[in-house]
Amino acid sequence: KKKGPWWTKLDVDDPISLDRIGDLRREPFCLYADDEGQVPVYFEGRMLANYLVSSGKFEHPTSRRQLTRDECASLDAYCNRYKLGCGYVTEVLDEKERLQDPGERLAMLRQVAS
Repeated sequence: KKKGPWWTKLDVDDPISLDRIGDLRREPFCLYADDEGQVPVYFEGRMLANYLVSSGKFEHPTSRRQLTRDECASLDAYCNRYKLGCGYVTEVLDEKERLQDPGERLAMLRQVAS
């Protein structure tokens, strides 16, 4: 019997695409559903990155906990490692946070107005 990569034995679905994780051609991206790192949830990395960026919600797709910047950076590294063309999650997160900072936004608007 041919032994495949570790994830081919997983009988769980990607929560976004609903595709079986075990059928993926590359290692899935693991994002824990809880802050303690006890509940792993596996994703097809490109699908997860596109979901986070397109929704603008940097939260776990199933548990809704806020993602850390480090988790977003890990997803970017995953996307870059596999050359998926979606390694800009952290950049979008940073830009969103910058625009939500009223002090920075106000300073920018004042500068533009002067």
